[in-house]
Amino acid sequence: MVWRTSDIAELTRRLQSDARGSTAMIFALCSVAMCGMIGLSIDVGRYVLARQSLQDAVDAGVMAMAAARQNGTGADTRRLEEHIASNWSQPHGAETLYVTFSEPNGNSVEATAKAQMPTLFMRVVGLNTITIDVTANGSYGMLKSEVALALDVTASMTGQRLTDLKMVAKSMIEDVYAVTGADTKVKFSIVPFSQYVNVGSQYRGASWLSVPNDGSRNVCTKVRPVTSQSGCTTKQVPVVKENETTTYTTAETCSATLMDRKQTVAAYNRPSGKAVSARAHHPSILK
Repeated sequence: MVWRTSDIAELTRRLQSDARGSTAMIFALCSVAMCGMIGLSIDVGRYVLARQSLQDAVDAGVMAMAAARQNGTGADTRRLEEHIASNWSQPHGAETLYVTFSEPNGNSVEATAKAQMPTLFMRVVGLNTITIDVTANGSYGMLKSEVALALDVTASMTGQRLTDLKMVAKSMIEDVYAVTGADTKVKFSIVPFSQYVNVGSQYRGASWLSVPNDGSRNVCTKVRPVTSQSGCTTKQVPVVKENETTTYTTAETCSATLMDRKQTVAAYNRPSGKAVSARAHHPSILK
């Protein structure tokens, strides 16, 4: 068959003007790219899930190593691998390549883990595996701490509440000091709180105080001098101390003459020379 130039020109004109089957051709060309994008999204989703699972396992391992270092026990690559293996189920066929463990400074640990996950759809472009690489680091405290317990001992805590408060405070302190080395790193102070707490006179006027400045004042009274005394008697006066024990002190009662007026002055503590209490039948004694 011989094609003439006019026949070729006519065939070309007909192909240019005929639009039948164009959609099928466009779909066939785009389907390759669409399948590649769908396969890529599936493999990327698998990678994200596997990486998050490995990151969680490494984080848990680093926390365990930091706690071991703080407690004075061993922490090394072998133990880190054991923690990661116990917390990572190797999803989507991912397999661990290696794990590294280091201590950048005196109170921190760092771990790096690398794994590979096989692909499903990205093989068509020559990518058979995806590498998963995660890093985690943790710090643990080595500095000394000071803990202040402000305990409410007001009337509202009377009875079982106060008993429970003391028990819980004691249990907390015992639990902290049960950790090895805590006795050299942690200090406790206990502040029984009622209405005010004595922080020391050296902080009078400090900006962080919300109460008026404390202070004292001198009260002067005029006492008429004793010119003479007679008829003195002594007796034992009970004194109750803070620990609820009772002791006795010697008190003396005399009939005294004050400025030519006889008054009665009672309960003088003879050993110390200070009046425990005083009472006068005439108001001028403390005028």
